[in-house]
Amino acid sequence: MNIKTFFRIALKLIGLLLLIIGVIVAVPILFITFSINPHYEHIIVGILIAGIFLLIYGSMIFKTNWFINTFKLDQNFEEERLDFTNFKLDSLVTLMLLVLGGYFILSNIIPLLTTLYFAFSHDSLNDQGFTISNAKHILWISTLLKMLLGYVLIAKVKCVTRFFMKLIEKNEQKSEENIEE
Repeated sequence: MNIKTFFRIALKLIGLLLLIIGVIVAVPILFITFSINPHYEHIIVGILIAGIFLLIYGSMIFKTNWFINTFKLDQNFEEERLDFTNFKLDSLVTLMLLVLGGYFILSNIIPLLTTLYFAFSHDSLNDQGFTISNAKHILWISTLLKMLLGYVLIAKVKCVTRFFMKLIEKNEQKSEENIEE
């Protein structure tokens, strides 16, 4: 299997998974939000966020070549083809880090947009200025940290791969020492 085919399959599966999770989780949240606070602007923002959600995840399913070419996912690999019978460990770690980083970014775009909207909506502002509850602070910070982690995993994939390879080598050495004893 060549690298581009692998990423086509991976992006389609991840997009489908995120779309299913989004429908199961986001649609009930939107209905609850609209029933509690049926302001016109909230409905428009909810539809806009759902549209962005469908656009991103739908394009992962139907426009995988655009994702592969834009983010250059099929470049910087030593091998042209993925041979899973003779697969190098560092290539596998690199692939897994790229997939995990992409998952962190894509699965947190919609929660971040939703949290930012409600944080800065007129209902969250009072006479003293911007206020937000502690629970929303935690959600906001965790979403940003997950997206930052995804970005670091993708942007610094070679450094992170080297780090994991060193950890793997240390664990193998410890295992060999334990076997010898």
